[in-house]
Amino acid sequence: NAIESGIVKEKDRNKIVPYIDINIKSEVIYKNRLLMFDVVSNTEWKRPIYFTGGSFGDDDYLWMKDYLQLDGVCYKLVPIKTPIDPQAPYDMGRIDSDKFYDIATNWYWGNSGDPDIYHDTETRRNGITYRGNLARLTEKLIEEEQYDKAKDILDLAMEKMPVDIFEYYTLLEPYISGYYQVGEQEKARALWEQVAKKYQEKLGRIQ
Repeated sequence: NAIESGIVKEKDRNKIVPYIDINIKSEVIYKNRLLMFDVVSNTEWKRPIYFTGGSFGDDDYLWMKDYLQLDGVCYKLVPIKTPIDPQAPYDMGRIDSDKFYDIATNWYWGNSGDPDIYHDTETRRNGITYRGNLARLTEKLIEEEQYDKAKDILDLAMEKMPVDIFEYYTLLEPYISGYYQVGEQEKARALWEQVAKKYQEKLGRIQ
């Protein structure tokens, strides 16, 4: 059913597990979680189930964090186990790079990145999710040696979430290294210099 409905691609058929064990780490289960279990049980992998991001509680994903796939900014439940790395607990889910790439390159960004409009605090905070997820996609594309696609995503992120507007400079390290890895040394150096300047400005204010 998962293959026929498109939840899992044919090329990943051999990764599908025969069953999913759920270790409920709670003494009680509330009605909303029971309802979600009922939904999962009755879909029979004939239609996708998505979880929105923003929360990292085990119960928010029905104790199935090891069976997620990051599609853009949402997590799809898939019958493929992808254990979470204890060293990176917030990097949940596997990535289907082709699907994620198609999603990301078709996002409607509105006026994001336009220097002539005001980007409020909440807008910049939302950029954390987009920057982090696009960085993960870039790393996956580079791992698969899809360097042209990786470059597309790096350029997209920098165009729509420029350094001066979106801040949160610590999230830019994957983009600097990403540009180096795809052979864009000049862009990598320019981005590094922008970030270094911002840190110097911050240090100057502290002193």
